Amino acid sequence: MKKLSLALLAAFAFGRGAVAEDDWFAVNTPNDPNAVVANTSLVEAVAENPMPSACSCNWCEQDTAWFSQFRSDHEFDDFISPVTNPVWFEDPRSLTQLRGVFINQQFPKGSVLGRGDVQVYGMQAWLALSDRLSIVAPKDGYVSLQPEGSPHRDGWADIATGFKYVLVRDPCNQFLLSTGVIYEWTNGSSSVFQGNGNGTWNFFLSTAKGWGNTHFMGTAGWHLPNDGAAESQSVFLSLHLDQKLTDKFYALVEMNGIQYVDNGNALPVNFEGGDIINLGATQVSGNTVVTTAIGGAYKFSESLILSAAWEFPISNREDLLSDRVTTTLTLRY
Repeated sequence: MKKLSLALLAAFAFGRGAVAEDDWFAVNTPNDPNAVVANTSLVEAVAENPMPSACSCNWCEQDTAWFSQFRSDHEFDDFISPVTNPVWFEDPRSLTQLRGVFINQQFPKGSVLGRGDVQVYGMQAWLALSDRLSIVAPKDGYVSLQPEGSPHRDGWADIATGFKYVLVRDPCNQFLLSTGVIYEWTNGSSSVFQGNGNGTWNFFLSTAKGWGNTHFMGTAGWHLPNDGAAESQSVFLSLHLDQKLTDKFYALVEMNGIQYVDNGNALPVNFEGGDIINLGATQVSGNTVVTTAIGGAYKFSESLILSAAWEFPISNREDLLSDRVTTTLTLRY
């Protein structure tokens, strides 16, 4: 009997404890004002001392903050990057992105290479260190040269790396002015006219301006080889104009001009290779080639953009460009 009484007493005490715990967490306890006060105090205490998260050292937040410093400048998202002259026509924005490039170029019928063609497969990269300073790597990849009546040649392109700095950044007026320098190394394959000389410097000035749905970009640059005998020297000007037609689709037109200001001393010919190839031709000083292009761009999102343009010469001189199709796919952060 004594054991039964003790068991009933323990059960009663446990039941009172459970009810008290329920009252502690109750939001409204009309018959017990003290429970409401206790509940309010508990909520305040939890707010001041939250439970530790699964990421107790805040690594997730630190990682996000650390990586966000490389985010592209998104104050100019309505602009579309240039498509043609893809190596040297530099977008003035500070961007973090990868861009795949495919070029299919036809040679003029009367060129020394005959009615052949060349394909270039490249992967370009940019890394924004801030909204003003970025590292650029606009040239690399693989070249497939197929001249008419000659053996096909394949090989690696030279790599080019450098930096870009935004001098003027005005989001309110949608205006940018940038400068930078890119160095082209001599790592490429001689079978596709790469790897010659002792490196080339490219000094450039790039700008952009927007007017509503219309956007302009332009780049002027100077190619200065370290070895003037192996490669020719040139200056260039590239212009881009795009029009936003829908939320995702843009139409664009571009123009590129290159003038050779000093001969090389490598090949006794009177033409040059344009933006991808430098032949070091001996008879090109004063020559000018001007091309234009029409195309479009489609934004799957602000992070994924597909662009394409068809380019052809409008000057009397063509050199090695009869026409060219350039396609780019950009993955942007």
